[in-house]
Amino acid sequence: MAINSSTELGLFQEFLVLRSSDANLPSSLDEAVEQFRSYQSELIDLKAKLQIGLDQCNAGQTKPLDATMLKQQLRERLSSKQN
Repeated sequence: MAINSSTELGLFQEFLVLRSSDANLPSSLDEAVEQFRSYQSELIDLKAKLQIGLDQCNAGQTKPLDATMLKQQLRERLSSKQN
């Protein structure tokens, strides 16, 4: 697997630096590139999902977050899983 540009090489280097700080270095260069590609794919998916939310917000399709109701729903969900 090849790195396609100098920008991508910089991103790959940053990825490896982050991995090394977690003591989670890949055992080979091929494995490192494979993990980097997987990481990039996950970032692309996340950015697409965030863009959907931003588009909905910009179109006025959102409402304020009711933190109290959210906490109650989470408590109910956790309670039902414990039973």
